[in-house]
Formats: sequence, structure tokens, C-alpha cells
Amino acid sequence: MKTFFFIMTFLAISLMPVRAQKVWNLHQCIQHAQNNNLQIKQTRLNQELALEKTIYTKTDLYPTVQFSVSPTLAMGRSLDPTTYQYATNGFINNIMGVNMNQVLWAGGRKKNSHQQSIVEQEIASLQEQKNTVAIAIQITQAYFQILLQQVYVKSAERQLGISSEQLAVFQKANTSNPDTAYSVLEWQAQVANDEFTLTKYKNELKTAQINLGTLLALPDPLGIEIAEIKDETFTVDRPIGQKKGEYDLFYKMAYWHPSTKITQLNQKLVALQYDAVKASAYPTISLAAGVSLPFSSLFREVDQAYLVRTDTIPVYSQGQLRLALSPNYAYSYKTTSFFSQWKQLASAYVGFQINLPIITGGLRKYQQQQAAINIENAHISMLSARAEIYKEALLSTNNLEAAILQYQAAQKTLQVWQVYFNTTLQKVQRGEVKIKDFESVKNSFFTIQQNAEIAKYDWLLKKKIYQYYSTGNMEDL
Repeated sequence: MKTFFFIMTFLAISLMPVRAQKVWNLHQCIQHAQNNNLQIKQTRLNQELALEKTIYTKTDLYPTVQFSVSPTLAMGRSLDPTTYQYATNGFINNIMGVNMNQVLWAGGRKKNSHQQSIVEQEIASLQEQKNTVAIAIQITQAYFQILLQQVYVKSAERQLGISSEQLAVFQKANTSNPDTAYSVLEWQAQVANDEFTLTKYKNELKTAQINLGTLLALPDPLGIEIAEIKDETFTVDRPIGQKKGEYDLFYKMAYWHPSTKITQLNQKLVALQYDAVKASAYPTISLAAGVSLPFSSLFREVDQAYLVRTDTIPVYSQGQLRLALSPNYAYSYKTTSFFSQWKQLASAYVGFQINLPIITGGLRKYQQQQAAINIENAHISMLSARAEIYKEALLSTNNLEAAILQYQAAQKTLQVWQVYFNTTLQKVQRGEVKIKDFESVKNSFFTIQQNAEIAKYDWLLKKKIYQYYSTGNMEDL
């Protein structure tokens, strides 16, 4: 029964669908980074912040309206405005008001501030494009770095495999022969050295995977598996940079590249800042208006009158003193309503305010000189960025041409060394070549084999960078 249970469990586990690990190609890596890379997310937040600032500076051109309420509760002796007597009581004072302020003229500073925010928004948008391209290039380089490390690992595995095979051959031989026993020790040492090299390359492969996974913001960078790049035809039919119109294309790219555009907008921004400093010398004229609506519980009015009694009082009339009846009343009071008090106490005002800076202690002169220097620096930065982009575009052509030539040379060298290595391997098996000499040949052969693979990936990397500078399209990466 237990045997049947174990068999069924094994079959159930074997037949369960295995979730295949996702294999990333270069295009998928770049697309994923555009939505998840932390630096790109940060630049997008900065772009949203710049947009909010643009909206704010636009609405700042409109008047500001404020509603204010200032309630006050007081306790103690106070003059009753109805009876004109001091009494100990508590009362509430409350003043409500609506105020409006509008800057009529400020030397164009508010409009200048809005224009600056528009330029800053454009800079933030271009900064996002620049960072997106930079991250795409970094991902491309990290992607190819993994491919190169995989070449090292495969080469180390092949070396370890050959050393292990040779060790097994000599171990099967007659170990009583001193030469054979010594050869076994040599191969054991070589196997240990190859294992150390393989471990080293595997660790470097993990480091490359972590670098790419960090750029992609993956939770498990070590679990990433990338797709192999398809082989392409490696030909050089002309010096790449000498194609007609190619240099002109690079020169134009130096103008429309995001880095250059950012410096151009910075130049425009500092010019606006210079104008703002000049406008700070002009007066600011503002219009202010408002309505004040006070209310106090001390202001009261008669609610009811009660006849207490009728008194007889002397009255002097027409030269005679007579007695007359006079009613004596008692009164009850109530607090005057909001609207009654507002009708009596409400007030409104309209006024103008002029602020004119007279003495600023040399601050304005310093700001003007600083803004003028910033304009020159922005112009130099623009020229420098343009020259740097043009240089990178030209280098991409030279690097691509050199990479193709290096790959072709590496392939020719590899063909020669392949024959030489196979021949030496046969000789060492027959005992015609010492193991140390074979190890030297083997190490040289695998180094050349690695160089051939590295040259291939280096060519593909340089080609993608060249295509980007040729078209300006990030999809070519």
C-alpha cells in the first residue's frame, strides 16, 4: 500500500505543470525599465511637479480673495452700551470679512515667473527623455555584460571538462608508473584550478545579473534569465563614418538631442531670470478691497417693556407746579441680530498700495551680475553638450568599425588555434607533449575562444549604439 502511495505521489508531482522562468530579451528589459526604473519614476514625478508649478504661476496672475473670521470670547466687567452701566458678564465679539487683493503692475515679474515655470516644465520633460535614453543604454550594456560573463562561464566549464576527462584517463592507467602518478597529480591540480576559475566567473555572472536586475527594479535580480542575441553577418564594405551625409546627420543630432535641448532651455531660463532681476527695480502697484462685518453680544435691543407701577411726580407747567401720573416700566433686552448689527456697523474699503524699493544694499546689482554670468555659462554649457554629443556619435562609428575588424581577426585566429589545440591534445594523449606545455596551449586556446565571443558581443553592442546615434530612435537599442 505504501509503495502504491509513493508511486501515485511521484506521478502526480511529475505531471504537474512546471512554471517556466521568463526569458528576457533586450527589448523587454528596456520596456520594463521604462515603467519600473526608480530614476525614471523620479524624473516623471519631477515633471508632474513642474506641471503643477506652471498651473500655480498661471493662477497667480488672478486676484486673491480671502474670507476671515475672528471670534473672541471675553469675561469680566465691561460697559453695557444699552444701559451705559458697568456689569460683570461674558460676551462674544466676532468680526467676519472678505478681502481681495490684485497686483495691477509689478514690472512683469508675475508673467516672467509663469514663463520660467513653462521653461522648467519643458526641461523636466526633456530630462525624462534623457534619463530614459541613459537607462536604456545602461541596460543594453548590462545585458551584454551578462552575455560576456556567460561566455566566461561556458569557457571555464569546457576547460574543467577537458581537465576532468584527462584526469580520468590517467587515473585508469597504471598508477604504479611514477610518471603516470605524477601526471595524475598534475591533472588534479589543474582540475582544482579550473574549478576555482569557474567559481570566480559564476560569481561575476551573478554580479552582472544583480546590476541588470537593479536597473529593472526586479525583486529577485539573481533569477533573471536573458535571451541570446542572434548572430548577424559581420562585414565591412566601407569606412562607416565616410558615408555621404552621415557626418551631417550626426551634426544635426547634436542639436536635437535631449541633452543639448536642455542646455538651450537653461539658456532661455537664465535670460528670464535676468529679466526678473531687472524688473525687481520697478514698483509694485496693488489694488485692495474688502468688507468687514462685525458682531458683538454686548449690542442689545429692548425685547419687552413691563409696567411696574404708576408714580405721582411733580411737574412744572405753564408757571404752575402740578402733580402728574407717570408710569414706571421695567425692560428686558435681547442681543441684536446679525443683520441688524451689520446694517449699523458694516464697513467696506478700497485702496491702492505702491511698493517701491529704494535702497537694497547692492543686492540688485549683485543679482544682475550673477544672472549675466549665468547666461554666459548656459551658452558655454550648450556648446559643450552639443560638442559632446557630436563626439559620441563620431566615436560610435569608429568603435563599430574597430569592433567588426577585431571580430574578423579573432575568428581567423580561432580557426588556426582550433587546429593547433586539437593536434596538441592528441599528442599529450600519446605522451609526446608534457602536460605543462599542453596547459599553456589550452589556456591560450580558450582565451582566444573567449576573445572571439567577446568580439562578437562587442560588435553587437557597438552596432546598437551606432544605430541609436544614426536615427535617434531608442527602439534601435
